[in-house]
Amino acid sequence: MGGARLRWARSSYQWGATFQALRFDRRVDLRRKDDRAFHGQTVRLSGADFRLQWRGLSAAGEAGVDAQGRSGALTVATLRLGRQRLGATWRRYDPDFPAFFGGAFGRSECGETGLLLNAELRWHRWQGRFWTDNWRPAQTDQPHSQVLGWSLSAPLPPSLRLDFSGQQHPGQDRRDRLDLRWTPQRHLELATRIEGHRLRGTGAITARGHLFSWRAAGQWRQLEWTCHLSRFHTSAYASRLYEYDLPGALSIRPLYGKGWR
Repeated sequence: MGGARLRWARSSYQWGATFQALRFDRRVDLRRKDDRAFHGQTVRLSGADFRLQWRGLSAAGEAGVDAQGRSGALTVATLRLGRQRLGATWRRYDPDFPAFFGGAFGRSECGETGLLLNAELRWHRWQGRFWTDNWRPAQTDQPHSQVLGWSLSAPLPPSLRLDFSGQQHPGQDRRDRLDLRWTPQRHLELATRIEGHRLRGTGAITARGHLFSWRAAGQWRQLEWTCHLSRFHTSAYASRLYEYDLPGALSIRPLYGKGWR
């Protein structure tokens, strides 16, 4: 395995070029259930990148091509306007393009072209983030897809914090989540969470899911403790829900059906 990196930098911008190669001592074939998996003996990848910083504008991007002519590119730009921030991320990947760091931002494993737009707004104590991601898989027979997302958060006296977030695939499914956290003491936190998932079929709602959870966490001397109780009910596996903040448990395990946890 070997590589080389060349970088030229100034105070407000820089550019660079990278080459890396990997050779196995024998031919490798990782195709089992996926014909797109790597097979061969050598991997070579070369590319170029840039960074720009000018007043409130920050931008960075990179593009690369492998030995088979498959290419990929990613560009990120952020504009600061006082306390507000606007951003955009554009990407394009050919099918089977190997990313420099083993994985690249995207929503498809078989190549895509997409544009993510986001805005972060602040007003007094309130902070909001709104984003939309539009992409099309590399296969021409695949439809264009879009995801909308939002989040609002604010600290409320006394010692309260409110967070509301959601995500929606227009015409398909929607998720909403409300979190309320209260910290009456330094080493004590009480939280309530309400989440809903609605999945639409053709002309009608086909699946629903909702979750209510209560959590208390604190510390007494050297002992840290957590009590967590959840009630969930989904009408199908497609409307399943997840919990990510359970200590000592597999947090990515989906919750579906009807029950307590």
